[in-house]
Amino acid sequence: MRAATTFLAVALLVSSLTGCQNCHNCHNCHNCQPCASRSAIRAADALSKAQQDLAAIGSAVSHFQRNNGGESPSDLQLLIQVDEHGKHYFGKAELPLDAYGRAYGYSQDDQGQTWELCFLGKDGARGGEGADADIGISQIESGN
Repeated sequence: MRAATTFLAVALLVSSLTGCQNCHNCHNCHNCQPCASRSAIRAADALSKAQQDLAAIGSAVSHFQRNNGGESPSDLQLLIQVDEHGKHYFGKAELPLDAYGRAYGYSQDDQGQTWELCFLGKDGARGGEGADADIGISQIESGN
């Protein structure tokens, strides 16, 4: 019994230092106890963070559009780089990740005029209810 307890303690220590057995990084898989413990975040906190992050990223996308003839960035990474006009659109060196360690979704139309940002909830998949519900913001060019 003592040997089993010691082995379990060593296994948990190694897991906490090297990542879990499933994903080896303990931030995204949520399939094991170490990951589940670390990702135990309240849905309301995750939603609040997502709303703040999406608003900040959306503001940066709109600012990019104003300075680039109405065209939205082809990739959100353009917001953290200095563009040809010397503009830096997002005020930080990295874009934020959602509360579960994932990048926010971003898409634009073929002309680069309209865009959508989204948070896919706890499950990271489209649709869902409660903690798995999606939220998003979008900009649609009115043509005026």
